Amino acid sequence: MRVWMVYSILLFVTLSATYAYIEEGLVNYDQGSFMGNLSPLVAASDSEVWVIWYRYSPEGSGWWFTRWDGDVWEHEQKVIFNGYSGLGISQMKIAMDDMGRPHLAWTGSIEGYSQIFYSTWDSSSWTQPEQVTFDQNDRHHPDIALTPEGVPWIVWSQLNQQGGKPDIWSVTKSQSGWHDPQAVEQDGEITDWYPSVACDSANKPYVIWQRHDSPEFQDICYSIREGSEWGPVSYLTSTDDEYEQFPRIAIGSDGIPWAVWQTSLFSEATRRILSARWTVLGWENTGQVSKLDTMLNLAPRICIDINNYPWVTWWSSSSDVYLCGFEEGEWGENRQVTNPDSLVDFIPDIATDGEGIVWIVWEGGQFYEGSDNDIFYGRLDPTAVQDLVSKEYQLVCNPFPNPSSSVVTFPLESGLSDNVQLRIYDIGGHLIRKMHSNSANGSNDYLIWDGLDHKRMRVSPGNYLCALSSGDQRVVRRVVVNR
Repeated sequence: MRVWMVYSILLFVTLSATYAYIEEGLVNYDQGSFMGNLSPLVAASDSEVWVIWYRYSPEGSGWWFTRWDGDVWEHEQKVIFNGYSGLGISQMKIAMDDMGRPHLAWTGSIEGYSQIFYSTWDSSSWTQPEQVTFDQNDRHHPDIALTPEGVPWIVWSQLNQQGGKPDIWSVTKSQSGWHDPQAVEQDGEITDWYPSVACDSANKPYVIWQRHDSPEFQDICYSIREGSEWGPVSYLTSTDDEYEQFPRIAIGSDGIPWAVWQTSLFSEATRRILSARWTVLGWENTGQVSKLDTMLNLAPRICIDINNYPWVTWWSSSSDVYLCGFEEGEWGENRQVTNPDSLVDFIPDIATDGEGIVWIVWEGGQFYEGSDNDIFYGRLDPTAVQDLVSKEYQLVCNPFPNPSSSVVTFPLESGLSDNVQLRIYDIGGHLIRKMHSNSANGSNDYLIWDGLDHKRMRVSPGNYLCALSSGDQRVVRRVVVNR
């Protein structure tokens, strides 16, 4: 267990006995040159939080996973399926049942075609993959959801060999095995893509997806399974001058579906995140989630907490990850999860556990180290949000320059305690330097790290964790040292 991983759990912004963000914690332990950790997914239940992601490495690529043990992430393990000879595992998705067991769905290449596969966790290992589809047809972008009874539903986009354009298909499993796949939408004349599925408290699945066939026709569609058949295809959105893309759906314990998607006018250079919820009269527009109107707001993900409030995460053109919750009947402020530094942070995912904690994971790395990305996480206790916003003097940490080839300055906000401490940790979690604002290398207005360790030796180029603390407030930032 690496020391810094433990310490990252302690470096949270706290205003009383509760906590808010744990910032910039690393999920993966193995960081190395030419090793890329990509496309993270997170799932949670009452007692479990799991993360799965794809790793590129010269020694062999594949999917990896870890889970939260209550204090730190367990050391990651490779996803290994005994007896599975399929190739090209891709487009993995994860869902968690009420027993804390993760379920996986993915596409795998068999005899030159992309088929759908499924596996679940059996106390200590992944079960032997079950091939769900078999005919000679390509499937893409699967999604998986579980009913309250733990029954898996998988949806995907499948090429229509007659019409030549993809349709939406689904399959579920019973005690006797997997049913025959069933079309949610099948016409072959319109492009139907990126399906997302969720199940309500009555075990009824809802599917939404992106439909487009021309620049004038790009909307979000949905269908609900009634009994043994899928209902008619209907439009969640219907516009003539906007792109609606990449929808996601989630359902809380109250059985109410929520949907989010990105959209833009044809003439706009920005993207916005919009939302809707299901009512007895159909979908009700619940407004714009993103308030960053000068940015691209991309690829939203949604979860519903134990109080049935939705939370949405996405990434922006500033290469940062954002979070927003539905508070008091409207979407609240956009909270920046990642630090305003030189790192590229994107492709977030989101889940909530049995205590109502919102977990976010994302991929982060340097502009100039595209193959050396790592997986980061943050978490939020919604009960601490209001106190965090109302704090008169909030500790901030915006080191500059970052990256740096010499000294790094940490401005201090007026009104804070005179004794602001700064601790520098290397990537292995070792404390290499400690200073405070009333020392020789600091003042009441700023702290300066000269790039030296406690032995007055210049540190090696790389990533460092810089932890500022003042009273009961703590915050951590990454700083990149280059030469």
